[in-house]
Amino acid sequence: ILVEDNSGAVEEKLASGELDIGIIHPPILNCSLDCFELSTDDMVIVPRSCSRFQPYIYYIGGDNRPYLNIEFLKEEPIVLTPPSQRSRMICEQIFKKANITPVVKQLSKNIIALDALAQVDYATAIMPSKQLSEALRRRSWYYFDPKYSVPYSFYVATRKEAYTSRAAQKLLDMLRSIQGTF
Repeated sequence: ILVEDNSGAVEEKLASGELDIGIIHPPILNCSLDCFELSTDDMVIVPRSCSRFQPYIYYIGGDNRPYLNIEFLKEEPIVLTPPSQRSRMICEQIFKKANITPVVKQLSKNIIALDALAQVDYATAIMPSKQLSEALRRRSWYYFDPKYSVPYSFYVATRKEAYTSRAAQKLLDMLRSIQGTF
C-alpha cells in the first residue's frame, strides 16, 4: 500500500511500524530509523516577473547557472511552506546562514500551490528545483549562493532492526540501485 503524507507523518508511521519504508526529507528527527540518501535537490528562487530582481543576478566562475543575491529577499514578499515542513526547515537554515528575515506573504502546505502562486506572480517562491512545473521552468529562476545553499535531500528510511518482508527488501534494493541518479 502506498501512503502519501508529509515527512513528519511518514516518520511517525515508520517508527510505529505502520509503514515499512518511507521516502522523507531531512532532518530525520526519529533516532529509531535507519536511512540513506536517495537523491538531492537545490532550493531555488522564482522571483515575481514584476519585481526588481535583475540587479541581483550574478554568475560564479565558469558555472553557467544563474544565482540571485539573497539580499533581494529582504524586502520581497515570498511564499513558503509552514514552519513544520521540511522544505521550510531548509529555507530557515538558508535564511539563518544569510542573517535575513524575509517578508512571508503566504504559507501553503503544498509545493504545487507555491508553484501556482509563483506562476500568477502573487509572490516570489522558494522551491526545490526538481519540483518546478514546466510553466516555471520556462521562466527565470535562480540558485542560492553556495555559501548559503542547503541541499534538499530525499532519504529512504526504515525502522532499525525491524523485520523486512521480501517485497520491502526488493523495493529497498531497487531504490539503492537508483541512488543518486536523479
